[in-house]
Amino acid sequence: MAGANRRSERQSQHPVYTQLWDGYSNWRCNWTWTIALPSAMLTSQKSFCWFRFGSQSESTSWDAATMRAARTWESDCAKKHGNEHALVPKVTAPASFTAGGWRTTSLGSCATSVDGGRNGFVLTGTASPDDARFSVVRTKDAAFVEVVDDALVAGAGAADMLDLELASSAETFMDAGFDYPPPTRVRVRMTDGAITLLAAGELASPPAIQMASFAGGRRVRVPIAESWALHVVYRDTDDGVSHERAIGTSKSAAHDALADSFTVGAGNRVTDCARVGDRLERWVRETPLVPVTR
Repeated sequence: MAGANRRSERQSQHPVYTQLWDGYSNWRCNWTWTIALPSAMLTSQKSFCWFRFGSQSESTSWDAATMRAARTWESDCAKKHGNEHALVPKVTAPASFTAGGWRTTSLGSCATSVDGGRNGFVLTGTASPDDARFSVVRTKDAAFVEVVDDALVAGAGAADMLDLELASSAETFMDAGFDYPPPTRVRVRMTDGAITLLAAGELASPPAIQMASFAGGRRVRVPIAESWALHVVYRDTDDGVSHERAIGTSKSAAHDALADSFTVGAGNRVTDCARVGDRLERWVRETPLVPVTR
């Protein structure tokens, strides 16, 4: 969108700023920021982009208070009807956590939750946070997934499984229909950490996934390049015969469900994670806010 004109406005009754890109491109976008006054802290951000001569569009949202984000897109070119994602936060964590402390440290308030209730998506069956839930966060070179389950089961027909899809790029509304390499698909059995490579994708071998046990669940470290996309699904069984439910970070478990992570720290909010006892907790440092000009 090089050369596009910018138009910004402030609604005086609310600390909301809106910027519209409307210029020398067939792609148009607008962004809205909510800023808390008088501290000038950026608290949320929304965007909507669309193509002037088609129905391709994308909307995103990010909320600093809850560390939740979402992305929805659609494109007629690929005959898709859109998809929704709960984006995974990418944060700065202390070396004491990334070097091995993750085994005994809960992800706490630094991660996005998927619980079968208000957070994330139910892919199959009926789910609730009391059945199973997981949280996920990313650092520069790894993803950490924490699974809490009322009972970890491995039966003759089914076992509690963590499914991971990794790819070097995520499909977006602007490039829908392009040919992408298939994602790497890996399954981790929760009871013993056994790893099954379901599809090699762009990797010659499965990533060196590690797992640690804690009371009521498991914590998993997944090596993944900072620029790669990630999709996480947890498949839960109660009877060991079939999976009663599956919850995930996207509405779809297909390749187009791969969602880019977002870096927590838009505007003047920079979020780091610190180890506080046996949990990761967020803390925010402020940087000068860049003024929006007309």
